Amino acid sequence: RVKRAEAARYGLSVGDVEDVVSYAIGETNVGTVIDGRRRFPVRVRFDAAARGTDEAIAAALVTTPAGQRVPLSDVAEVVPTRGPAMISSENGLLVATVLLNVEGRDPGGFVAEAREAVRRGVALPPGYVVGWSGRFENQARAERRLMFVVPLVLLVIFLLLVWTYHSVVEASHVLLAVPFALSGGLYLVWLLGYNFSVAVWVGFIALFGTAVQTAVVMVIYLEDAVARKQAALGSAFDRRALREAVVEGALLRLRPKVMTVSTVIAGLLPIMWSQRVGAEVMRPLATPVLGGMVTSLAHVLVVTPLIFFWLRARGLPKLEPASPPSRTPLLVLVAVLAVAAGAWLVTSWPGVARPDVVDTWQVVRTVPEGDVTVTLRSESGAFRMAAAPYSLEFRSANGELVDVSDVRLSGSMQMPGMAMASPGELTPGGRPGRFTVRMSFDMAGTWQMTLSWRDGSGAHTVKFDGDVQ
Repeated sequence: RVKRAEAARYGLSVGDVEDVVSYAIGETNVGTVIDGRRRFPVRVRFDAAARGTDEAIAAALVTTPAGQRVPLSDVAEVVPTRGPAMISSENGLLVATVLLNVEGRDPGGFVAEAREAVRRGVALPPGYVVGWSGRFENQARAERRLMFVVPLVLLVIFLLLVWTYHSVVEASHVLLAVPFALSGGLYLVWLLGYNFSVAVWVGFIALFGTAVQTAVVMVIYLEDAVARKQAALGSAFDRRALREAVVEGALLRLRPKVMTVSTVIAGLLPIMWSQRVGAEVMRPLATPVLGGMVTSLAHVLVVTPLIFFWLRARGLPKLEPASPPSRTPLLVLVAVLAVAAGAWLVTSWPGVARPDVVDTWQVVRTVPEGDVTVTLRSESGAFRMAAAPYSLEFRSANGELVDVSDVRLSGSMQMPGMAMASPGELTPGGRPGRFTVRMSFDMAGTWQMTLSWRDGSGAHTVKFDGDVQ
């Protein structure tokens, strides 16, 4: 802080004193080195010994207009204070940035709730505004584009089908592959807990094209089979012959379709298991394609031939009464579903003993709180910047698991002019007292971790440092 009265006695202005501080601590351009077409600035400042301590800075000499050199401490008070490491501006306004990660939900919904919370609980001084940027801003911009792109893609597909078949009915028949594929993609996205994002929509666009392509190929096989049957029977071609031709064409397409779906699934499964850089984007993109290909398989092999038969059977002689259909396939399907449901119940029913993978994970931190000890584990035994799962285990003094609720784990890091937060996405484990939390961090360093829960004795909150690598 400049001592204005003392500086005035020496004929110094505030700017003169601050220039010396700038030379001493900061860097000042004093010239430029020219090397051909390149330009390099020449910057000077005091060496480390002359600016490393408060006393050294206070001893810096200030030259007065009269040529006298006085210590900086005579005209200014040297006081160490905390301030922003960088002063940012945008559109002529000063900007303070708060960084955080949104895990377990869509950025749009989070920002809507955060805006409401800021509106209710934060009174902004005059001239202050709050803006939301980052992934939310990019997603909002992409969603506006997708609202135009997705209908356009479906319209282009439909027009190409009409141009191919010269029939709106046939084009609509083939386009039915889209909702069937969409249902499978939606179910798998829901089962895996992914939120709708740009990557998910891109996956659906890719799925729509693949589903329609396979339906077109199936219709081509069916038309070829019907054409061969009509050429062989001539005027004797009836509904029974049409059914035989449809079955023949569908069977010819069975093996290629199964091979296509198997190839797609085999190619996408490694992406679903990947934990490397970029997997957070690729997994949501591959999920709708993976789920949609399965339902598309059922549609192309079952629904498409049925609709094709119904469209072509109009005007043909009716079939003779046939024997009732066999119920064996239905019974087999029910048996498979029953076995799968029973296996799921056996593995997920409370109290059933089964090995826990997290027991083999390494301990990251043990936090005692009263009669409860909380153990935090991970596969690597440390906090990692990339998104990774961690396990929480609550045990009593005698080693038994403790049933707790309202468990929350989050991390924060404070820096000059910047604050970062990393909330954890928590899911209950297979037994009471065990939880899995997924977290990611924006940068390496020491984060302040906050863990809270509620048990029979009340609410508890503990804080500890976590070294993120």
